[in-house]
Amino acid sequence: MFTWDFMDEFVDYLRTDFTEKLEEDAKRWGDTWLKRTRHGQEDRLCKSMRDRIDRYENQDRNYASPLDEESMLGDLFINWIRRHHPEIWSV
Repeated sequence: MFTWDFMDEFVDYLRTDFTEKLEEDAKRWGDTWLKRTRHGQEDRLCKSMRDRIDRYENQDRNYASPLDEESMLGDLFINWIRRHHPEIWSV
C-alpha cells in the first residue's frame, strides 16, 4: 500500500468537504490572505503550525479534540498558491 493509493479519496475530500471549509473561512476572513506578501511566508507557516500544535498539546486532555488538520491544510494551500502564482501579487 502506498500514499498515492489514497489520492482519489483525498482529491474527492478536497473537492467537497475542504472546499466547504474554505468557503466558510472566506465568509469569516474575506480576502485577508491576499494582503500578506509572499516574503516571509515560510516563517509565517512554521509559526502557524507550531501554534496549532502547541494549542493541541496543551489543551485539557479530558476535552481533547483532534489536531486541526483542515486549518493546517488551509495554511499549506495558501502557501502553495503564493509560491505557484506569484503573478497575483505583481499586479
